[in-house]
Amino acid sequence: MTVSERMATFEKRITELEQENKRLHNTIDYLTRKLFGKSSEKTAVLSLGQVSLFDEEESFFDEAESKANPEVGETDLSKEADNYRKKRFKGQRKELLKDLEHVKKVYRLAEEDRTCDTCGDGLVSVGEEFVRSELEFIPAQVRVIDYYRETMECRTCRKNDNPYMEKSPIPDPVILHSMASPST
Repeated sequence: MTVSERMATFEKRITELEQENKRLHNTIDYLTRKLFGKSSEKTAVLSLGQVSLFDEEESFFDEAESKANPEVGETDLSKEADNYRKKRFKGQRKELLKDLEHVKKVYRLAEEDRTCDTCGDGLVSVGEEFVRSELEFIPAQVRVIDYYRETMECRTCRKNDNPYMEKSPIPDPVILHSMASPST
C-alpha cells in the first residue's frame, strides 16, 4: 500500500466515524428529550360531556370558588393535627408477647471476674435483674428471649459495712427500646 492509498483509507474511515458520531449524538439528544423533556397530556378533542380543568377562559376551580358560600369559614386542620396523639396503654407489649414461647437467657460474670475489686474475696450470686425482651425470628418459628443479668455480691465487704455488688455485662440491643433482635 502506498502512502496515498493509506491516506485515502484513513480519510474514508474518519468520515465514517464522524457520521457515526453525529448519528449517536442525535440519538442521545432525542432520548434525553424523551426522558427529561416536557411531556404534555393535552388532547385535541374531549369526549362529549367531559369538562376540561385547564381551559384558558375560566377554569373549573374558578367556577367552584364563585359558587361557594363565602360565609362558611375554612377549617383549620393544623389545630386538629396538633391535638391528635396516638393512644398508648401500658401492657401493650406483654399482650402481644403472651402467646409466644419464652426463652430465658441469663448473662453471668466470667469466673475470672467473680472477685471483689475492694478486698479480693469471691462474689456470691444474689439474684437476677430483668433487662429486656426481644423477638427472635427463626424461619417458621418466632419466640421471645427474655434477657436477665446476674448480680453478684461480696459477702465479706457486706459484713464490714462496705457493700460491693457487680452486675454482669450484657450486649446492647440492636435498636434501643425495641423488641427487635438481629434476626428480625
